[in-house]
Amino acid sequence: MKTGIFLILLGLIFWLGNLGLIPVINWERDWPLILIIIGIWILISSFKKYFKFKKKKNIDVKKIIDELESGKISVEEAIKKLKEKK
Repeated sequence: MKTGIFLILLGLIFWLGNLGLIPVINWERDWPLILIIIGIWILISSFKKYFKFKKKKNIDVKKIIDELESGKISVEEAIKKLKEKK
């Protein structure tokens, strides 16, 4: 989806440049910048995937305490459940 949005924006920039609304675009001179931007985009997205940390599991402490108070589980089982979810 990000790539699609990027390509749409890139197309809009070139289109507006061709219409003369953005006079700073000189395709003959500036085309390597597009390759640089695409390369940076790919690097950033790969770094995001590489450094993406796993989310910690949600510990439903209230549920475990309720089970403990109602006698459904023992203290040892409650401790075991809390340690498993870390």
